[in-house]
Amino acid sequence: MSGIYKKIMIISFLLLLALIFWNDAEQNENYNPEDIFSPRQTELPENIKEYLDGLAEKAVKIKSRGFGFHSFRLATDDFIAPETLLVLRRYYQDNNTLLQNVIRIPDKLAGLSLKELKEISFPWELKEYNPGKLLILYRAFEKTGRMRIGEKDGRVAIFYGEEDEELTGIKVNELPAEEQNSIRNGLSVNSLEELLSVLDGFISSISKD
Repeated sequence: MSGIYKKIMIISFLLLLALIFWNDAEQNENYNPEDIFSPRQTELPENIKEYLDGLAEKAVKIKSRGFGFHSFRLATDDFIAPETLLVLRRYYQDNNTLLQNVIRIPDKLAGLSLKELKEISFPWELKEYNPGKLLILYRAFEKTGRMRIGEKDGRVAIFYGEEDEELTGIKVNELPAEEQNSIRNGLSVNSLEELLSVLDGFISSISKD
């Protein structure tokens, strides 16, 4: 009987140990911007630059308010720290594409409360804030418009409709001459699968050289 009791105790101990490790692993899945996102400045599409400029102007107006009702702040309010990473995330529903840019929080947005940011961020949604680390602004679109592969700043770029864009790490001048010409003339793609296939072909052609 004592042998069975010892086995039960050992199994219980092992289960408890496994549970502790599982909890630790789960806690480590919390956002760490240094692990999930590159902290370097990423190139912003023009429409997002314009949006951020407008957002900064609104933030300045909020900060310049007097001591009236609208400027009343609670000590419990969450304020945006200057070292925060700002993630601008866009989701295109028609082809299930998620794009994002990561930058340091603009100076004029630092110091705002989350409530104040929510007041001025429309049509973007404040999706998440991890104090001092990460702030996610999110916007969903029904359609991407026409997808096209082209060139920007010497690199292969993906253009979504007329406004959004995403730079890749592929340098155009490292590709064969025929592919360089296709990119500079604009290469249309009809689906995400086709886009990934074309980009994979570019990478393969560089590897062969």
